[in-house]
Amino acid sequence: MTREYARVVVSRMVANGFSGQRAEDAVNHVIDSYEGWDKLPNVANFISFDRRVDVLTYKELNFLHDEGRVAWDDYEAVDVGLDKPRWARKEDVRLCGLERWVVKTSP
Repeated sequence: MTREYARVVVSRMVANGFSGQRAEDAVNHVIDSYEGWDKLPNVANFISFDRRVDVLTYKELNFLHDEGRVAWDDYEAVDVGLDKPRWARKEDVRLCGLERWVVKTSP
């Protein structure tokens, strides 16, 4: 891969709002899954990678549970940098390495 090609990939990642972790995940995904190594992957192979996770508030999860659409046991509280936890599927927590919510106590 040339430096110019790498610059194009990085600039497209920036333009598409990739965080550092998301960019690293995209590169690792291409390394692990690209089958045409007789030629370079195209920029879309990197940009199309998307590991976003749906997170729910307690109220949203409770509503979906009451409708019978989800089971509480399939979700776990995660820390997304807010005052309260959000809820994500346990599988997504494991696969994406999400930080689990820890109850913060006052000193």
